[in-house]
Amino acid sequence: MGRIAAVVPAAGRGERFGANRAKQFLPLNGMPVLIWSLRALQSHPDLEEIVLVTGHEDLAYTRKLVEEFGLWKVTRVVEGGQTRQESVHMGLRILDPRTRLVLIHDAVRPLVESSLLVQMVETALGGTAVVPAVQVTDTIKVVDDAGFVQKTPGRENLRAVQTPQVFPYQVIMEAYEKASREGFLGTDDASLVERLGHKVKVVEGSSQNIKITHPQDMMLAEAILRQKGGSGPDTGLNLRVGTGYDLHLLVPGRKLMLGGVEVRSDLGSYGHSDGDALIHSIIDALLGAAGLGDIGSHFPDTDPRYRDVDSRVLLRKVLGNLRKKGVAIINVDATIVLEQPRLAPYLDRMKNTLAADLKLDPSLVNIKAKTNEGVGPVGKGQAVAASTVVLVRVDRRLE
Repeated sequence: MGRIAAVVPAAGRGERFGANRAKQFLPLNGMPVLIWSLRALQSHPDLEEIVLVTGHEDLAYTRKLVEEFGLWKVTRVVEGGQTRQESVHMGLRILDPRTRLVLIHDAVRPLVESSLLVQMVETALGGTAVVPAVQVTDTIKVVDDAGFVQKTPGRENLRAVQTPQVFPYQVIMEAYEKASREGFLGTDDASLVERLGHKVKVVEGSSQNIKITHPQDMMLAEAILRQKGGSGPDTGLNLRVGTGYDLHLLVPGRKLMLGGVEVRSDLGSYGHSDGDALIHSIIDALLGAAGLGDIGSHFPDTDPRYRDVDSRVLLRKVLGNLRKKGVAIINVDATIVLEQPRLAPYLDRMKNTLAADLKLDPSLVNIKAKTNEGVGPVGKGQAVAASTVVLVRVDRRLE
């Protein structure tokens, strides 16, 4: 089939919308408009890479969103140009030259359906450029500069074009390079290809594939989502809870590691790895929420590769696997049970260390410390235990 990629220009400021921030970042049913658009693209099983082009001032925020929502197919977030055309050109230039097809999609078309994406790609695999479009229902008038009607074209051959538009990579690159050299500014990506004399195939678009341009468009998008039950077209989003628990004996001659932080203590955790009970409980909770077993099945204590390993390394491995399955962490709540020493001086460091690894705001990571009131091995100071509850958001289409 060949490599398939996408370029999403998201550097526009949206002056016509009238909001105090770019419309692609405005919330739509709990997620930024941009995230709906990216999730829709990511759902296509054969698409391997998404290059996201945004404004300089939005680079850090956009990269944070990509991490937060588990958009693992977004391989790069790069700075765009002064116009949409410049931004798309920048995205095209950094794609793998082996790319066969490129989808170019507006960041503010959040409701594109998976079925349309599949149809577009299948058609483009025949070697032609493809755009989605819908029949024009209003009468169109061609007017002069003074506002007088010059002609009224028939509606039967008029179409309102949407995105994503799909092109053979070499064709769209040639079209953009030529437009750049000649200073030509097109109204859409296909217009650049048409200048080369290539045919562009039109397939039936969707009335739901609206572009967010004015505030009323946002209201329409919200109404469409409500009609579909709030989860959006083909998004397959759901929330899951995972729980984790871990216990380690305390012995002399070992470090006491909790949440990636060394706690000063005469006794440390006994274990095959560094014995970080808190991180192990978090890993178990995340794996449970994703339906991926437990920590022992992924990092068995019989494997010499994990002897004395830093548990943060294990956590990062698990997070990489979760991203590939479309799992995004919403929040973490953990409890450490230990008699001595007091953990209050260490809790903020643990929280900040884990938040950095989990790509979460520290406010979404909660860590509590308790004692076991002298009861059982933990209460007698012979062991340390930790339990964790996590809430995650899962894109079922990527499982």
